[in-house]
Amino acid sequence: MTMDEATIAVIDATATDPSVATRWRESGLIAKLHKLGAQPVVLDPQGGDWPDLSVVSSLRGLVGDGEGALVRVEATQLFLDIDIAAAGLARFRNHGGAYFTQWEHCRLPIGIGIRAYDAAMVRGSGAKTFAGLDDYLFANRETLSFLYDDEAHATYQQSLLDSRLVLSNGANEWNLNGFLETSKDTDGLRFEPDVAAGSVDERGMAAAYGFESVACATFPTYVMFDMTNKCNAKCIHCPHSVGFPGSDKPEYIDIEVYKTVIDQCRGKTIDFIRVTADGEPLLHPRIWELLAYAHEQGVGPLGLTSNGSALSEANAGRLMDSKIFMADFSLDAFSEETFELVRRGLSYARTHDNVRRLIEMRNQRNDPLKIMVSFVKQKENAHELDAFKAYWEPLADKVLVREMHTNVGVNDKTDAEGYGEAGRYPCPHLFRRAVADYAGDLKFCPIDWRGGSKLARAADTSIAAAWHGEDYRKHRMQHLNNVFAADSICRDCEDWKSTPWELGYEKVVGELADGKTK
Repeated sequence: MTMDEATIAVIDATATDPSVATRWRESGLIAKLHKLGAQPVVLDPQGGDWPDLSVVSSLRGLVGDGEGALVRVEATQLFLDIDIAAAGLARFRNHGGAYFTQWEHCRLPIGIGIRAYDAAMVRGSGAKTFAGLDDYLFANRETLSFLYDDEAHATYQQSLLDSRLVLSNGANEWNLNGFLETSKDTDGLRFEPDVAAGSVDERGMAAAYGFESVACATFPTYVMFDMTNKCNAKCIHCPHSVGFPGSDKPEYIDIEVYKTVIDQCRGKTIDFIRVTADGEPLLHPRIWELLAYAHEQGVGPLGLTSNGSALSEANAGRLMDSKIFMADFSLDAFSEETFELVRRGLSYARTHDNVRRLIEMRNQRNDPLKIMVSFVKQKENAHELDAFKAYWEPLADKVLVREMHTNVGVNDKTDAEGYGEAGRYPCPHLFRRAVADYAGDLKFCPIDWRGGSKLARAADTSIAAAWHGEDYRKHRMQHLNNVFAADSICRDCEDWKSTPWELGYEKVVGELADGKTK
């Protein structure tokens, strides 16, 4: 049997005993697949005895020269919901992409929906098994078209359940509603992730794009604070050089908001807490108290990003006394002429001396503080990059070169190096970090200066609730499907090009924590 302008439903029985087939009659699984308009076959490399169905040992035997769709169902999907599956398959047929899923990144208990594959893609992959097909999909994620079911069929908590664990217990309906009713009072139905590496969805299931760990899928492992919108500089690549909503009214993060968010991080797996600003964080009048509070609560590692202008000798001592893990200084130039062109309003001599003095004090004290200097590459300073690195690499623990971005269109800076020429990919920010800002809001975008990524007031919800809330989900699905709402701040954003998945600020921090420098 081969695919020829048809749909074949492949029941994956790779790790399933044939005895499960006796439960298919009770749940009506085969009848549901026929109702999908699909011809069911069983994939079983061991050649088990599956009554009344064709058995194949490899996917290759199913894919001929024709077009069509291959629908993947696991042998224990007794609660396959035919209405949800049929609606999804219709979307896939209209979409015309390589892969459709009601598993990864979907608000469904696992096992309720289907996964569907384009025949030509399966043929081109050469995969014999679904595991091999998954590897092919993930390895080619930038060139293949993925479509995720973006409808919220269930709550986040319900989506953590695994319907495949319920083989038979007298359900009245073998669909989503029946499973939810059956599983109400049942313990142990939560999906147990078995993922050693790679991106995952909220449940820990492997995904082409997503959270970078099971811990991050539960709670953001990177929490960022925008301490203030006040700055003493007007750097040419920063919105302070052109103005942004609220820039004429200095604001500072509320002490209680900051402490509440820090408290929520206690006991969580946190890779990095970053104290920065839509301005200069050292201008916050209670900055040292706030840094100390995070240390006292045992959260971190904690890092500070600063322009270095306010780092007097006394403040350098306070910085080390705060016991933060890392200080990152935005310098962006080697020569005084270029510094004062790019970082307008700041003194080259003062800033340079402040950072040098901190390094010397750190070395004299043998303090564990890590010191990083950064360089935002743009046409005004690119000619100094090599000199900048040659000067600072022997002194600092890390020299970070950042790509240029527009701060979601606020700055007219278009000289960023391009990424993702094969097509737009989802923005990593939505899966990596949560931002608490000076106005008391939680945001999903760290470079949004206009407030278009605000999710909720930090005083009205928790980070965990927001992380799994409808707004985060909605924006993630728009990115995953590359279909944006008319009012989305991300719709016309070009900064994804300078935000590749293989890089990231928290990755730099991890390297420093592991002792990797320069």
